[in-house]
Amino acid sequence: MNISKLLSLLFVAIIVSSCGMLQLEKDKDSEPLTMEVVQEKFPGYTLTEYQAGEGLYKVNCGKCHGLYDAGSLTESQWLSTIPRMAVKVNKKGGRELVSEDGEQAIFRYLYSQGMLINDQS
Repeated sequence: MNISKLLSLLFVAIIVSSCGMLQLEKDKDSEPLTMEVVQEKFPGYTLTEYQAGEGLYKVNCGKCHGLYDAGSLTESQWLSTIPRMAVKVNKKGGRELVSEDGEQAIFRYLYSQGMLINDQS
């Protein structure tokens, strides 16, 4: 292998690895919150509701597409997306698979996973 091919491969490897490092940096922004922090926003939030939201999200939202990272949408975007998607899931399932309480559990689960909070300023 000549030196120019070797340098080209090295350059491509550096670019690819740096893209991966950028992705890892983005994931750090949406780290899960502690239960105490989530309970400040949602008093009475429990581990049971967390687990229910996680289950509903993973089972129902992954049927038609890949699961989105909580930090991929803002709080207001999730608040409008979850009910629209629940209607689709329920229609596709032929019955209520995600109730309004289920929508709330999914939202709170995604909140706990580090969704982007709307800038209130």
